[in-house]
Amino acid sequence: IILGVSNSSKVLPTVMSRCKKMHLQPLDNNFIRQILNDMDGQKAENIVHIAQGNLTKALEYSKDQNFQNIFATCLDTLKNMKNSTQLISYTTRLSANKEEFAIVLNIFESLFRDIMLFRLGRQDLLQNKNLIDDIIVLAQDFDCDCVDKIIRKLSETKKQMEFNCNQTVLMDELLLYILEVKYYATKG
Repeated sequence: IILGVSNSSKVLPTVMSRCKKMHLQPLDNNFIRQILNDMDGQKAENIVHIAQGNLTKALEYSKDQNFQNIFATCLDTLKNMKNSTQLISYTTRLSANKEEFAIVLNIFESLFRDIMLFRLGRQDLLQNKNLIDDIIVLAQDFDCDCVDKIIRKLSETKKQMEFNCNQTVLMDELLLYILEVKYYATKG
């Protein structure tokens, strides 16, 4: 019997004591592209990069009819959220349901990763190469230190989600943090 989990701490200790852990490497993006070959090219590319080598996530995202809208909303948030008065509307749009909340966090992580790579001069490693114009604009608002802080906050938010925290509060906190970091970076 093979038991596949991404968080072994959620498996009962009595089950874990009878298991052997095997850490698997992420799948190659080309392999995931082949699996998603019947899908729209742009949607497939976005899914490949957000899934980060996890075939299960890629298949889940491919079944989500709202994935492209979520992706566009995340990008719109980063580009156009300028002050805290806009926070409530963006929070409402981004924390619609628990399943989509995890997708939102993964999309933000992917976009901030690309911003960091762009700032470091490593455009060859960008995951979302089709968004290069948007990445260039966003890179003007966030320096590497800011992006590092935001990526850490995203990781913290993901951990808090595991404890069934209120996702609206988490999204408010995350977006407010992004605004704060962006403000200090531009006023710097």
